[in-house]
Amino acid sequence: MAMNEKPTASKSNGGTPSALDKIQSQPRAKCPLIGSDGNIFNLLGMASRTLRENGLKEQAQEMQSRVTASGSYSEALNILGEYVKICSAEEMNEEPDEGMSMV
Repeated sequence: MAMNEKPTASKSNGGTPSALDKIQSQPRAKCPLIGSDGNIFNLLGMASRTLRENGLKEQAQEMQSRVTASGSYSEALNILGEYVKICSAEEMNEEPDEGMSMV
């Protein structure tokens, strides 16, 4: 799946709305993955925690399933980026995203 493509199971093609459909309609929470240990399981844990802390448990579970089923590191990173706004720790101190809670 290319970076700009949407998953096939969505409202737009007659399927049931997925957790990803729901999260794409909201602002994404910032997650400081840049500069972190690049192990995909570490990054997945950080992104999952960010989603859960913002009340998005269902999306965190869907993201985890998609990442673990992905075929490559770059595909897994693209999936993480669909759910959270990947940033550095320094960017976390900037103005918070509208609609996201401060943690």
